Amino acid sequence: MAEQQKQTGQVTLASLLSLERVERSTRTGEDDHRIMSVERALKHNEKYKDDPKKQITIKPVILAGATMTTDYVVLANSDGDVVFHSLINAVFSAAGKRDIGFHFPDKANGPWTGVNSEQLVKLTMGEIRADGWSVESVGVSITSNKIIRINPKFDEMRENINRVFEVMKPDLTAIHATSGEGLSLVSRGHGIHVLGTATLVRIRPRSE
Repeated sequence: MAEQQKQTGQVTLASLLSLERVERSTRTGEDDHRIMSVERALKHNEKYKDDPKKQITIKPVILAGATMTTDYVVLANSDGDVVFHSLINAVFSAAGKRDIGFHFPDKANGPWTGVNSEQLVKLTMGEIRADGWSVESVGVSITSNKIIRINPKFDEMRENINRVFEVMKPDLTAIHATSGEGLSLVSRGHGIHVLGTATLVRIRPRSE
């Protein structure tokens, strides 16, 4: 049989497996953004109405592309999507690349000011695909005060993550949240912290 396969040029599964190997890389990434109540932000802007440089841009809290229902705003140069940003860091790290700040510098009035974070994800995915990587699975752990309710937006957030990161195993995408029990400034309502994890996979010739 082996001689017959050799003569006909038939490629078997065993021969393919002997020529290729699956490479996986799992890393974490983190990001934080400050938040502030709308009332406080409006009072701040009224106080500094004659000083545009001190004005706060009123931006909704967006997590994984979903707009949260809350009376707080996020303070950020981009759209402040801390979930996407943490996963971008995790993906770049798993691919052996530098972080989000290196690829998309956070500078006032820079090219990424006000950018939709989904655009950053698309650019990130393009870069890792060039090296043969795909996102196999992801997960995030979100720390915020109870003023940010994740459950009502859970399905939308998960769907967005799977779509923009082109997750190969979408059923494994995990979103966890904790209030932090008031033990830090984040858990006392001053910000949102996210720890993201990403596993990348690629097929390489065994000779490499």
